[in-house]
Amino acid sequence: MTVKKGYYLYAILAEKEPQNFGPIGIGGKGEKVYTLHYKDLAMAVSKAPVKTYDPVRKNAMAHQKVISTIMQRYDVLPVSFGTCVDSYEEVMNIFEKLYGQALSALDKIKNKIEVGLRVFWKKESFIREVGSANREVEALKEKIAGRDSDVSSYKQILELGERLQLIADNKRREYVNLLFEPLCNIASDAKLNDPTSEKMIINATFLVDKDKEEEFDRAVNKLYNAYCKDLDVKYTGPWPPYSFVGIKISRKE
Repeated sequence: MTVKKGYYLYAILAEKEPQNFGPIGIGGKGEKVYTLHYKDLAMAVSKAPVKTYDPVRKNAMAHQKVISTIMQRYDVLPVSFGTCVDSYEEVMNIFEKLYGQALSALDKIKNKIEVGLRVFWKKESFIREVGSANREVEALKEKIAGRDSDVSSYKQILELGERLQLIADNKRREYVNLLFEPLCNIASDAKLNDPTSEKMIINATFLVDKDKEEEFDRAVNKLYNAYCKDLDVKYTGPWPPYSFVGIKISRKE
């Protein structure tokens, strides 16, 4: 069965003239990535089968490579991974629906990048700052350890979990003031996301002006040097501003 070819979409950028970014399209068959145009905007695309693209490493890296290549010359609104359409008319339909929003989003991210910061307690510091930080918690641990498994001890285990959660949340707020807030003063915008594990303290993304990228890097390094004995710091980027574009570009549009 022959799979119909359409367009695989990578990013929207501000460009009136046709551009060719080379034979780097997803699929590994040397499909060129080029632009389709609507007014003063362009969509970076490659010819590709219209199908479901599995987010395996090879495909994800190919998608990201195209966006990174375009980012060397343009500010971009990245399209969701795996987005493909049947026809040129569908691409124009996306532009018609999102044109105003796309212009506003491109203005917001002009000359800016996204970076990510995740901070975790190391095992020893988590035990010290959370697990053993409260006398009532320690007393409750001892009480549970001395009991057989029954309804009463089960309730106390739940109570212990709630106490530990409260302590962890309070400590997170302290670290937000120490680590997150100073970086917000340098960034153009920032988002503090919910932690995804018990040892995660900060899960943040920042929109940073390219002219301030070195200053921001120095600030992160300063915080790392101050807290690296107790905390693991994961600093990533630069990335396309996925978290700050304000619109989601996908086939549903």
